[in-house]
Amino acid sequence: LHITSSALYHRIVMAEKLPPYSGQPAYNTPPPPTHTTVVVQQKPVVVHQTVSSGGGLFSNLERAFDSAAKDVGHAFTNAVSSSIELLKSGNVVCIQSKVSQKRIRVMENGQVDCCGGDSAGPSTHFTVVSSGTCNAIKFRSVSYPSWYLSISGGYLIGYGTGGPDCDFVPSRISDYYITLESLQSPGSHLGALPSGQITAPAQTTKATEVAQFSIVFVRR
Repeated sequence: LHITSSALYHRIVMAEKLPPYSGQPAYNTPPPPTHTTVVVQQKPVVVHQTVSSGGGLFSNLERAFDSAAKDVGHAFTNAVSSSIELLKSGNVVCIQSKVSQKRIRVMENGQVDCCGGDSAGPSTHFTVVSSGTCNAIKFRSVSYPSWYLSISGGYLIGYGTGGPDCDFVPSRISDYYITLESLQSPGSHLGALPSGQITAPAQTTKATEVAQFSIVFVRR
């Protein structure tokens, strides 16, 4: 088959004019953030304690019991409170998937997955911020305080700036599980597959288990 250079050029030009594939993937593949975020790592503060002969040991034991009591209190709060009741402004929480029992996590590049375990730390912690609109709330990252969870451009991202695209409306499924729907994009929900991959929000409905999460209380 002989194709002249002019015919080949014509085919390339026509191919560039074809509309892109319109099918939406079943998973979340957002673009990276376009801004630069500086993360300041704070050095841990080491407190040196000395045990005096006049009751210092008992003082240390008292502090240890107080700390244990606080941990028991947090566990009790989770036991008696439904997930939706834990979404009070100022609470630090984790968002845990029903299908995988893993937690939503924001990574250094602003991408989001649902692979955080119990020991994942601040990358899975979010401060609940009241939006003041239609019972909507925002989730501000504890690891990156200038970043919020956001459904923007059809994707779930971890580097939202706190605008309307960061507003989520929680809906109770049961005492333990809720769904989180975008206020700006009705019908788009947070969702995660058993593998930990985030689903495409527009294709995730509250009727599916991948859209159901429990809220784990961390601290106030």
